[in-house]
Amino acid sequence: MATLSFFQRESVVDQKWRLTLPSDIVDRENLSQERKVFFKQDKDGCLVMYFSKPMSAKVVGVEVNAAENKKAKTKSHRVMIPRELRSSMSFYFGKTLILADKGKCLSLWPRPS
Repeated sequence: MATLSFFQRESVVDQKWRLTLPSDIVDRENLSQERKVFFKQDKDGCLVMYFSKPMSAKVVGVEVNAAENKKAKTKSHRVMIPRELRSSMSFYFGKTLILADKGKCLSLWPRPS
């Protein structure tokens, strides 16, 4: 059973619309093996990322990709923001976001630059 931990962390989506996931989330949710997350828009128009498929017809599944940093000898796990969700309110101020961990999901909130 996963422990519930709440955090808020600033993150940036890169030029290719990839979001790097925090390593504690990757470890907690075992994303290096599951390799899939699901996005949907909440009632405010911001994105929510789920680690298991929610009971909703409007979810988009995305592969989790591991990229190896050979200098640091670490792996970062990234997800590509789907094209149809790039106009969500989460990106209202640009590609800088606040990730809010809610245990079973991450909320992506807009962050003014």
